[in-house]
Amino acid sequence: MRIHNSHLHLHLGAIYTSAHIDPLPVVLPFGILPSLLISTDFVLRHPSPSPSPSSTSRHPFLFHPQVYAVVVSHEQTSGDLSPAAVSYTSGFYSIPVIGISSRDAAFSDKNIHVSFLRTVPPYYHQADVWLEMLSHFAYTKVIIIHSSDTDGRAILGRFQTTSQTYYDDVDVRATVELIVEFEPKLESFTEHLIDMKTAQSRVYLMYASTEDAQVILRDAGEYNMTGEGQVWIVMEQALFSNNTPDGVMGLQLEHA
Repeated sequence: MRIHNSHLHLHLGAIYTSAHIDPLPVVLPFGILPSLLISTDFVLRHPSPSPSPSSTSRHPFLFHPQVYAVVVSHEQTSGDLSPAAVSYTSGFYSIPVIGISSRDAAFSDKNIHVSFLRTVPPYYHQADVWLEMLSHFAYTKVIIIHSSDTDGRAILGRFQTTSQTYYDDVDVRATVELIVEFEPKLESFTEHLIDMKTAQSRVYLMYASTEDAQVILRDAGEYNMTGEGQVWIVMEQALFSNNTPDGVMGLQLEHA
């Protein structure tokens, strides 16, 4: 960090995995603030979207003594561990990491990712919008479908915790009639659909990856559970399923 002509000059590093990104103008734009100058000490592109922590820690430029922060991006693919690898290694040296595309719930655990910051909200914050939508449409009973991984359990916890305070100010309260938890990488969802058909609620809140959403919606369609009278409110990833039926509601964060 240096002072030049009353300007604060910061040294940052950038790590990204996409060959289609020009990191200098996109990740580290010059002159963000009139009094802040940013230069890039290194820009490292991993050929693999999932570098291991050991390979990251061996990189000779990663911990240059003048680097005060690392900006990390990654491909929007399931199981990409690039930001985690960078966060583990940088955290050991107390170097802050700024994630510009990481939305996994795991990065909210400050016991593990002590100095990880991000410019986009995690996926599980969409539970707040679920509550707004349930209140808007006056739905009183819902069924929650979620994966058993960290993100799936995080959105269930967020929904349950936020609903306790949210409903203090509204007249119509939605209750959870059934919670369906499934293991990721589904091959079939029919066993769970049998239980869901016996429930009274026809409003389904679903957290699932794009791949799992395809299986769930495929099997739900075979059981006539995606047509008229059925309401599906899904997470952002499920909207990219190639068999999303008409009428499914969801939200997508722009410019994420």
